[in-house]
Amino acid sequence: MKLIDWITFILWIINIIGIVLQPLLIVLYFNEIISLETFQVLSYSIWYPIAILLFYNLWFFFRYDKYSSSIIFLIFFNAFYSPIYYYQVKIKKRPLRNKIDREKAESVFDKLVVEEKIDDTLEKETNTNGY
Repeated sequence: MKLIDWITFILWIINIIGIVLQPLLIVLYFNEIISLETFQVLSYSIWYPIAILLFYNLWFFFRYDKYSSSIIFLIFFNAFYSPIYYYQVKIKKRPLRNKIDREKAESVFDKLVVEEKIDDTLEKETNTNGY
């Protein structure tokens, strides 16, 4: 594994731990068990790796996986979906969608054109009958 892969894997683990640990920190702070300074230090130490992993996933998405629908989840549910996306793409090695399948797109386009021609002929027939 490359160094960047090791770093992102460690960030992935920190992200999962941070998502579980953050609500616990909030409860401890509101129950006055930990001070504000401790809460801030722990929160920042959790959210910085989460942000770094998010930016790495966004870079990876735009570089290798442009045509998948994961961008919606990465933007709106970033801290929660970022480790899921990393797991699917890098650990499970799901197929990336960086190119449009031209044959499939053309076949769908051809079907739409044929349906449109049929609709046009039916419309012309109803217009010639006076209806």
